[in-house]
Amino acid sequence: YFNAKKTGAKNKLLWSTESEYQNDLFEIERSDDGIHFNRIGEVRGAGNSFKMHNYQFTDNYKSSQKIFYRIRQVSRDQKSSYSTIAMINPGGSDLSSIDHFPNPAQKQVTVVINKPEEGMVTISLYSVDGRMVQQKQIMKDIESISTSLDVQQLTRGTYLMKVSIGNSAPEVRKMIKQ
Repeated sequence: YFNAKKTGAKNKLLWSTESEYQNDLFEIERSDDGIHFNRIGEVRGAGNSFKMHNYQFTDNYKSSQKIFYRIRQVSRDQKSSYSTIAMINPGGSDLSSIDHFPNPAQKQVTVVINKPEEGMVTISLYSVDGRMVQQKQIMKDIESISTSLDVQQLTRGTYLMKVSIGNSAPEVRKMIKQ
């Protein structure tokens, strides 16, 4: 998992690995728009391990706007991969939320769900004429998760994104595809 939360005046990033192979380090990246990220620090990895490791990083960055984080895991042979994106919303940090970015989107849209409910999450995209054009399901067993939807194949226009968690009432958001 990868999670970001505001604790007092600081932003705390938490993540864990179940195992690691040739893991050199984790580069922590921050963004104000969810698109353009800058490296703000690093945490050394465990190298080779077959047990769970918990990691954390504290960022003192202050903003009244949403702050986006991701982690770039770098192996010893310099291959890398990115985590999902975590978001902190300082203006509504204690509120449940479902958010997505970028909007408008061109290639992919990231959906961030920060709600206490757990269960199967269903994210459905509908065209304005009511046809379902894409659906994704993921299991949510922590308060905050994020996932990405590939929207490259969609035609330009406005779509409705319906997000439901378990048996809770669905929430609908507008998404624009460029």
